[in-house]
Amino acid sequence: MKAHRWITTAVAAAALGCAASALAAYPEKNIKLIIPTPPGGGFHVYAQAVAPYLAKYLGNDIKVVLENMPGSGFRRATSALYNAKPDGYTIGLVGIGITLLPQVKGDKLDYDLHKFTWIGRLAYDGLAIGVKKDSPINSIADLKALNRPIKWPHTQRFYPGVFAAALGYPIQVITGYKGGRDYITAVVRGDGEAFVHVPSSTRGFIKSGKVKLIALFDDRYKKEFPGIPTADDLGHPELKKVTTERLLAGPPGMPTDITQKLVTALEKSIADPELQAWSKKAKRPFQPLTPKGVKAVVDGQFEFFEPFKKLID
Repeated sequence: MKAHRWITTAVAAAALGCAASALAAYPEKNIKLIIPTPPGGGFHVYAQAVAPYLAKYLGNDIKVVLENMPGSGFRRATSALYNAKPDGYTIGLVGIGITLLPQVKGDKLDYDLHKFTWIGRLAYDGLAIGVKKDSPINSIADLKALNRPIKWPHTQRFYPGVFAAALGYPIQVITGYKGGRDYITAVVRGDGEAFVHVPSSTRGFIKSGKVKLIALFDDRYKKEFPGIPTADDLGHPELKKVTTERLLAGPPGMPTDITQKLVTALEKSIADPELQAWSKKAKRPFQPLTPKGVKAVVDGQFEFFEPFKKLID
């Protein structure tokens, strides 16, 4: 009997030793970071900047390799991440907003945003409405005065629909675009009349003289874009809650210890002086959150968007 207990204890100790050894060894190979947009957009820019620092603080001379998976309103990338093996070797950026819309509506999906393993937040952006630089449209009042549906290119109709419903102008949403760069370019070409997008990723189009903003829903950009009417100016402060969240996550069920390694690596990455210098120069600020904070944001977004179900594709 004593011998049996000794063998059982030895086996258990060996198992614990193996688990500890596996954790100590993680990561033993490169880590894939899935991005839901094509190269060039805000999600890709942040991922490209953070990836080498994540690798640095995870150690073991590995790389964090980016994989762009645009398409289906972020669903393709979100599904791939959700259904990946939860071993810490596949992580990804999740864009809360577009991805939660079909879940709020009750569509049958192969992901559940409530079940991701959250690692942290890189950044978030409010939105802005813009038009072509030489457009005669200079304000929300001008949109209303057209008295006809405004051609509005986007990846889906929800975001344009929320702003149209709140601000009181009709729209004709043209879907099928892969990301913000695509639908802003469509407006520049004349294939659309207006767009709604994050200010940080619209900046390049503004500086090159291709587009102009007519409404701003993120107060952090008031200094950079002075004179643009804000959500408060327009009498709709609630529209500041419509944001694009850039959240880092792993599949459901990722081991706690591996998750904590990734959380710590992300925290150290964002605090790194070199990455902070890049952030300032590129005008791409970080707004980090803990996994608990991310969960609160996700829950809050579900609550906010619930009344807008009828606008969802």
